[in-house]
Amino acid sequence: FKDSSNRKTTVAANEQNIIMQTVMDILQQGHYSPRPLTDSLSMKTFDDFFETLDYEKKFFLASDLNELGHYRTEIDQEVNNNSLQFFNEVVTTFRKRIEEAKPIYTKYYSTPFTFTANDSIDFKYKNLKFPTTEAERDKRWEQTIKYRVLAKYTDLKEANDQKAKDSANY
Repeated sequence: FKDSSNRKTTVAANEQNIIMQTVMDILQQGHYSPRPLTDSLSMKTFDDFFETLDYEKKFFLASDLNELGHYRTEIDQEVNNNSLQFFNEVVTTFRKRIEEAKPIYTKYYSTPFTFTANDSIDFKYKNLKFPTTEAERDKRWEQTIKYRVLAKYTDLKEANDQKAKDSANY
């Protein structure tokens, strides 16, 4: 019997290289305003990537960005070397954080809220920092879900009031 797992790994690596090279060619030749891959572009890409992936800052912790921070100036080298190491590490961390979030949001969706506290939520997500603790992340989930429940309630109430008003005028 022959072990083909090594062959599959080689094929996957070759496919990855072809895809990365194709993407690079498109970026360099087909982009309307190509820019050289530099450390400053890497830093912007790193920051924008996490802002886009977790714009409400409810999944990643600040420690995750610190651990991945060495890639901040290396994304250009990653691309030039056809490496997906940064991407793979981010995906692994993100999947872990998604799994950790499931019981958090399940808890908040399965228990009644109290609306007696003077809560607030900041929608300027760019100004928010990534949570430094799990408790801080948990609180962010609570605030977001509470807001969404209130917003949905308000929308339903307004629609119901409008329906009653329309029925009365009919």
